[in-house]
Amino acid sequence: MALHEQALALDAQQREVESLRQKARDAQLGATESTALRNQELQELAEVVQAWLEQVEVWTTSGPLLDERPSAALTLPQTADPAAAKALSTTAREWAGPLVQAARDAAHAFTQQRAELRTRLDTLDEELVGLRSGNERVPVPGQYTSAERDSASGAPFYRLVDFSPALRDDERAGLEAALQASGLLDAWVTPGGGDLNDVLAVPREAVEGRSMAEFLVPAVEGSPVPESLVADLLRSVSLDDMTTTGDWRAGVLTGRWTKPEAEFIGAGAREAARSRRIAALEEELAELRLRLGTAEDDLARAHEHVATWEAHVAAFPGDGELIAKHSRVQAAEESAARARQRTFELREALENANSRLEAARTELTRQAGDSGLPADTEALRQARRGRGGPADRRPAR
Repeated sequence: MALHEQALALDAQQREVESLRQKARDAQLGATESTALRNQELQELAEVVQAWLEQVEVWTTSGPLLDERPSAALTLPQTADPAAAKALSTTAREWAGPLVQAARDAAHAFTQQRAELRTRLDTLDEELVGLRSGNERVPVPGQYTSAERDSASGAPFYRLVDFSPALRDDERAGLEAALQASGLLDAWVTPGGGDLNDVLAVPREAVEGRSMAEFLVPAVEGSPVPESLVADLLRSVSLDDMTTTGDWRAGVLTGRWTKPEAEFIGAGAREAARSRRIAALEEELAELRLRLGTAEDDLARAHEHVATWEAHVAAFPGDGELIAKHSRVQAAEESAARARQRTFELREALENANSRLEAARTELTRQAGDSGLPADTEALRQARRGRGGPADRRPAR
């Protein structure tokens, strides 16, 4: 290659080196800016994390947690990445979970209490309406008493008798208690025999000595059961088996029960019992309505407490800003890494280009010296013109 051409090539290499040097400078500037941006993002991330942790700490000591605290404290980390933030959010909800469930259980208990009170009120209201309309109270049916008794064919024992006027109130109560405990009070009496799937009172031979006919008298008005049948029944029961003190005996069975007042034997007793029951129902219903009002208030407060807890749990500080900031830091770190890599690559390319430039310059200087010519491009161009071209060629060896 002619010396002039080598000089031109050297100039091109010089321009390439200058271009690479400028690119390396620009890359270094970009890397510096990327690093600064990454550092800024890291600082902002640290501030966001700190602010989020402070919000979490406030959350642990506010709302319902001011008055109710889990047994153990919630441990907060010094810093938090997205995974740690998500884990802390889950842990915090589990930490407060038992208190939330306790509030829900309390609300459920109040709901049950209110339902039970309403059921009781409805039951007693229905009974009161019936009594006020003239319904009489009846003994609680025994387990083996038939539910399909036909009033056209018979009547329970207590509706067929009345007390002897000679009996005192306490004696009447004792005798009725004995009859009720033994099962005779509500036993079915029918002149034509009855279904064996029931408790029946059937006359037998009159007992010797004193019988219940001394204490009770037939009162069958409006009943299909004849008075004579009732009289036979009364003479069939010994006063040794059914007493005015509440003691009774039936075969090998014996027992004793008491009650404060007679309720079912005799129209007067039934009417008095109905009046007493109406008064008792009115009093109990008034109390139940007060209790229901209290239960309604308790339930409303319990529901409000549950809502407060659920709102507080839902208000646990969100980690959206933290996650977004963390993503920006990652992007900034990747950008800074790429900028550093680009700077390294350009520096390496600049060093290689400089090495090639210096080698080419050295070689041109040597060859130009051997020819007695300067090594710069312009001088070689002039020399080439002055000598008609051959002077810039390398001497033959």
